[in-house]
Order: sequence, then structure tokens, then C-alpha cells
Amino acid sequence: MGDWQAEAAFAEFQTRKQAIADVSNRDNEAVTRLRAIDTLLFDVLRWDKSYVETEKYCRAEGYADYVFEIDGRPLLVLEAKRAGTSFVIANASFEGHPYVFQLLAKESPSAMDALRQALGYAATLGSTYIAISNGHQWLFTLTFVPEESLQERHIYVFESLEAIEKRFRLFWNCFSADGIQRNIVSDHLLQSRRVPAPAKFSTRIAGYPHKADRNVFRNELSYILDLVWQIVAQGEASQDFVTNCYVSPNSHADVIGLARELLERRRHEDDVLVQFDIKSIDQLPHQVAQLPAERPFVVLGEVGRGKSSFLKYLRLVAARDSLKNYIQIDIDFLDRPDSAEEVPDFIYGEIERQLREKYHVDIYEDGFVRGVLHGELTRLRKTPKGKLYEGDEKRYREFEVDHIDSVVKNRHSYFTMVMHHLKRGRRCSLAIFFDNLDRRVEPLQEAAFLKCSAMARDWCSLVFVCLRPTTSYKSQQSGVLDAIAPKTFTVSQPDLALVLKKRFTYAKELLPWERRVP
Repeated sequence: MGDWQAEAAFAEFQTRKQAIADVSNRDNEAVTRLRAIDTLLFDVLRWDKSYVETEKYCRAEGYADYVFEIDGRPLLVLEAKRAGTSFVIANASFEGHPYVFQLLAKESPSAMDALRQALGYAATLGSTYIAISNGHQWLFTLTFVPEESLQERHIYVFESLEAIEKRFRLFWNCFSADGIQRNIVSDHLLQSRRVPAPAKFSTRIAGYPHKADRNVFRNELSYILDLVWQIVAQGEASQDFVTNCYVSPNSHADVIGLARELLERRRHEDDVLVQFDIKSIDQLPHQVAQLPAERPFVVLGEVGRGKSSFLKYLRLVAARDSLKNYIQIDIDFLDRPDSAEEVPDFIYGEIERQLREKYHVDIYEDGFVRGVLHGELTRLRKTPKGKLYEGDEKRYREFEVDHIDSVVKNRHSYFTMVMHHLKRGRRCSLAIFFDNLDRRVEPLQEAAFLKCSAMARDWCSLVFVCLRPTTSYKSQQSGVLDAIAPKTFTVSQPDLALVLKKRFTYAKELLPWERRVP
């Protein structure tokens, strides 16, 4: 990165421009990042990869796509979207000066959503700049400007690869490590620098300013409280926090009783199902055992009413014993995936990752795969083709591996066999929790609903989904919930005064004894 200059970067850009342009609107975010965004960042601008962190976790916000740090200080957060997501209207052209974001935000909601998402990450990390890109279009601005909303913010817009080529020096100043570290464009993004502010009225006051009489105890207390709230926030998913801070509305007693009953019933039915060998998705155990198929369990409530907190309380406290022998999978839709088409891969990928990391089960490890497909592989050897290769072990092994690949490729069918294999081997049940799905667009929700239904039915699992009442009602009228007909219950708002009282009491207990305020 050190000796790499804008002139050399421009020559590299012209060499790679066509390859970047070949990234199609049909390509997903992963392909866009690999073939376009990464090419510009690492091959053209020559960012040192040790200075860049991808998928960086930002508490309560999600995962930032790219975070650029120099000397350990975050300077830029870049949010990536697939090439098909447009940030400017078609055929719009821009010049080499900043534009007020307000009109662009109105014309392109995708740009507004992406920039607001990047702003959330940057505010959490303390980054100076934020940017968004779909590989072809790049937008760049400051994270914070005093007394300016995001719509009022001034931004640089590079609406196409041709615009980048035309204004490459400006692009270099915005996105290169050299330009960001030197803050070359920051002056032009600050409205206050264009129109000098009038002198403050305080300058006319005789004897002003004078030394402030600061309250030492107030400052010390503010530091302690800030530390305590950080500790409290880090433990929000712990059993201790939920036990001491959760406030259960009176109406939840029956709901919790019903949820525990469902968990116990599912566990009892799984004790029956493990007696059967799952040979394929067409021969499901609940059909063999004449047991009813599961349906998704929908948790209804407005944003901020405590749907996620209710499920934490159910899992960590109220139904902890009932869930003792459950494999529990959490799937958070806060900012992933980007489209409805990516829902299946996202869900299966999360399940595979959590089984590997939380339960030490690698579902693609050779021994495990052969264990799952043991019955099928035994039958395979007896088939005509298996008999044909009976005397040639090498050719039979190749034939067997090809067959295994064809089975594993159908992920839902293979995962069905995996789940029942785990139930039989570990004497356990399966519960899956879908959170923040109600924050996503309707096509993505509907795709997830359909996958929920298939998982509950085929895997004989309990699937909990958090939704807003309006979302649920609309889908029941004209969407997939009408066909799925899930079980539902509503989370009501707790007593906020009691919530605050419990949290302050809990925070006070975290303080060292000698620092507690009576």
C-alpha cells in the first residue's frame, strides 16, 4: 500500500475495468464482492488486507461488510450490496462535487437503506467515513456532521465505472488508504466549511469564558455508570440477566404453559420416531408413526414489545428443563440475506455452521455422512450397478462417492436425514428460532415462511418465528401463512416502570460494593 500512487492505480483500473463491468445484475452479493468490490479495493487501490476486517460484528446492529482500520482506528465502513441493487436512477449523471443526499434518497430507497445500515455500524465502531457500493456504483460521506440528518448529508456519488474513470483522482481521495488517512475530502463534505458560521454571541460577554466549577463526583459517577451499562449490555443473552431483568406480563403465563407443553409433546413424539430408519424425505417418520406433522409457531408483537426477550426467557428460564435435550438453532434475519433467492442457502448455511461450532457436528465429514446414509449405502451395494462393480473395489468406491454427492446436493433432503440421525443417535429433539424476520421485505419473509413450514414438517422440529401482527395478518390474507396455518400467540407490552426498576437493580448489583450508591 505504501508506495502505490493514484497514477499506478488508474492504470490498473483501466486494465481491470472490463472484468468488473462483467459482473451481472443477476449475481448475488457474494459474487459482486469477490469479482468487483474486492478487485477495486485490493487490486486497484491496493489496500493492505491486514488493515481490512470483513463481517465485523457490531453489537445490536449486525455484521459490517468491510471495516478499514489504520493504526487500530476505524476510518471507513463500507456496506456492499449485489450488483442488481441500484443506488441512483437510470442514466443519472453527477459531477465532481458533493451532492445533498435528500433528493437521491427519495429517488433511490435502496441507497437510503444501505447508507443508514452503514451508518449504524459506523456509529457503533466510531468510524470517520461511511460508504456503500454495488461494485459499479459507489457513494461516500462522513459518518457524523453536527446538526445534519442523514438526508441533509453531503455525499460524493460515482454513478458508474465510467464516472470512476472520469473522476479517478477524486475516487482515489475518497477510498484509498492515503486519501482517507489524510482526510483530503472531509472539508468539502462539511457544509459549515462552505458558509463560515457567524461569531458566537458568547464572544460579546465580558469575562467569558471562565473556568467551570466541575463536580468531581458527577464525572466519576458517569464513568462508572457507562462501564456498568456496557457490562449489562454484554450479558443480555445470559441466564442471569434474563432471570433478574425480564418482566413477564400477566397474559404470558398461559402462553408459557402452552409452549412448555409443546416442547414436552415434541420430545415424547421424538422418542417414538427414533425407532424408524429415515431412508428418504418421501418416507417421513411421522407418517410411519401416524403422528401429526409440526407447523411453525409464530410469536406476534410490535417492534420493541419484547418478542426476542420472551423467547430468551422461555429458553433460559421458563422452559430450560424442557429444552435440556434439544438442539437449538438461532437464525437472525437482521441484515442477511439480501434477497428471497438467497434464503435457503442462508438458512442451511447457518444450521451447518451452528451444528459444527456449538454441537461439534460436521455434517459433511466423511464418517458422519456415511453414518447418516448407512442404510442407503447398504442398499446401494445390492443394486445392479453395485453388483456390477462387486469385484472392482476402486470403481465401486467411485460409484459410491458419486451417489453420495448426488444425495448431499439436495440439501433439504440431506438435512432431513441428518436431523433424524442426530435425534436417533443423541436422543434429542430440534428447536429452531427465526428472529427479526418481520424487519425484512415481504418476498424474503414469504420465502422464509415456506422454508419454516418444510423444516417443521419434514424434520419434525419446533420452529419459532417472530412477526408483527400486521405482517402476519397480511400474509394470512394474501400470502403463504394462509396455506401454512401456523400456531400463533401474542406478546403484550410489559410494565415499563417495572422493567426499568429491575434493570437498575441488576446494574447496581454489578457495581463493586464500595462504589454502590445507597
